[in-house]
Order: sequence, then structure tokens, then C-alpha cells
Amino acid sequence: FFFLMIRRPPRSTQSRSSAASDVYKRQIYYIALFAVPFFGFLVDKVGNRHLFFIAGGFLSIASISTFIFLEGTKFPYLVLIPLGLFSSFYCSMASNIWSVIPLQAREDLRGMALGVFSTFKNIGQVCTPMLVGAIKDGFGYQKVLFLFESISVTILILSIIFAIFRKKN
Repeated sequence: FFFLMIRRPPRSTQSRSSAASDVYKRQIYYIALFAVPFFGFLVDKVGNRHLFFIAGGFLSIASISTFIFLEGTKFPYLVLIPLGLFSSFYCSMASNIWSVIPLQAREDLRGMALGVFSTFKNIGQVCTPMLVGAIKDGFGYQKVLFLFESISVTILILSIIFAIFRKKN
């Protein structure tokens, strides 16, 4: 969903070409090339997956809050700060979610569990642009940012709830 936020570049970069704007979008994956395996190593080394989910929630909130704060900046490359934070969120979640599914599913259902999770992820990727477009057209760009901030807070709250629930069991 973060790509939809940067679809409208900061005011000072609106004259840039689409190719130049794509540099901002690709930055998430440039970091992820190296960081996802590193985060995966950290998750395995620390062993507390919930800590990384909670950290991911904080990184998501920090990313979107920083993006909101820097939206009207005169320095277009400052947008790389929230993208870097979002990259860290993405790496934390990617290294965690895909490894948790096989741990939770029975051995004979792991492939199906991964397939079902991928289906839900793809549904989100299909529906999010439509939802964001409707909100942006009907209520304005700031409401889209509020939606993403709300999703980030929800991620954090659910991560904390799951960590507490897991400790009790």
C-alpha cells in the first residue's frame, strides 16, 4: 500500500519524470534485497518472532508519520527516509510471516496454508488500489494517509495482542 502513497510525489518533485519517481518506489526493494535475509537471520538468532512483528508495527507507524511530516518538503530526497523505514517494516514482516505459516500448519497442509495466505495477500493487492482511489477521490489525500496510519496502528496492536496471547499459552 505504500506505493499508493508515493504515487503523488512531494510538491517539489511533481515535475519529475515517471522514471525518476520510480527510483523512490524501487528503494524499498533495493533494501529488501539484502535486508530480508539479514532480518531472517536475526529472527532465527533471537528466536522471538513476536518482537519483530511488534518492531514492524512501530516501523510502519514511523514510516507513515514521517511521510506525512515530510510531504510538503522542499528537499525531495528526504522522502527516502520514510521509504527506508517502510523497507525495514517490509523486511521485518516478510522474514516473519512466511516463516511462521509452516510452523503453524500441519505438515500435510503447509502448501495449502501458504497458498491461502498468498491468496489473501493478493486480494489485498487487488482491492487496496480501488479502496485508496475511492477514498482519495471522495475525501482527499490526507484521509488516505489516515487510513494507512490506522492500518499501521492495527498491525502494532494485533502484534502486541498475539505476543501476549502466545506467552500465556
